[in-house]
Amino acid sequence: DVRLKKFAEEKQELQTEVQQLQQQLKDIKTKGRKYSSVNGALDDDDYEDAQRTRIYLFNLNFDRNNLIFTIPGEANKLITDYKYKLQKAEQEIANLQASLARSESQVIRYKSTAEAAEKAESDLKIERRKLQREPIITQFWDECHCQ
Repeated sequence: DVRLKKFAEEKQELQTEVQQLQQQLKDIKTKGRKYSSVNGALDDDDYEDAQRTRIYLFNLNFDRNNLIFTIPGEANKLITDYKYKLQKAEQEIANLQASLARSESQVIRYKSTAEAAEKAESDLKIERRKLQREPIITQFWDECHCQ
């Protein structure tokens, strides 16, 4: 924004200067016509002044045109920079989403593994209890049948 304001102010100053120089050129041409009607031609100093003014105006117009093309160039540079940053941010978001999906699937696998381990633990506890009762039953059976 600051750069654009600076360019706009500079453009306005250059346009004002162009108008002043065009007015000077017009005055010199008018003066030249008066001299040519009186003397028949421009004197060398007036001719050189007019020539320098034309060259200066040409260069000034060229600079003004470059200034006009510079502003969009700067804007295009900013736009390109922001597009690159946006693309990079979108790529980072995609990477993070992929990482999140992998983590979620890992959590699901770990949950199912933990549930299976808990079920196996429960089954083993039941089996252990059965095995612990078996000697008592066997011993009682032997005592009852032996008599």
